[in-house]
Amino acid sequence: MRATIDSLDLTAAKIKAFDTRVDNIIKSIQKGKVDKAKLKVDKFETVLKNKLAKPDPKKVKPKKLSKTDAQTLLDMLNTLLDNLN
Repeated sequence: MRATIDSLDLTAAKIKAFDTRVDNIIKSIQKGKVDKAKLKVDKFETVLKNKLAKPDPKKVKPKKLSKTDAQTLLDMLNTLLDNLN
């Protein structure tokens, strides 16, 4: 998942923020705090769903999260949640 995030055409700050979220989720899982990890995944999922709910811009701006990238990350999060159960 980190490799996918790192490959996106985003600003370095956005990539670092997304990587940090994923790292925190993984650390929670490793510590056995699955419920806490699910909460973190749900929050991240909400951010991505909000991006998908916005209308497409007339001009695509570089360094912004596209809807296809958001959907890809959302699919990965859903897979992670399925594996936690």
